[in-house]
Amino acid sequence: MFILGEGTSAYPLKAIELWKDGAKKGNPTCMFFYAHSLEDPNLANRPDEAKQWFIKATRAGNLAANEICKKRGWKITDE
Repeated sequence: MFILGEGTSAYPLKAIELWKDGAKKGNPTCMFFYAHSLEDPNLANRPDEAKQWFIKATRAGNLAANEICKKRGWKITDE
């Protein structure tokens, strides 16, 4: 809602803050959206950190993150 301004004013930094909090608490959906926000050059532009969160989201069971990791050829195991 904060990203798109649905029902409130658009406030992307608040959305990122909430996703980060949820991601750190282990929520796979928050991990996925936090990774997207980190990857966005208009928001954070931290692709290396985004990659790590996509991998964490995949390991936590997020199927969308898993698809991104597969398409990009990223290793998702802890070997």
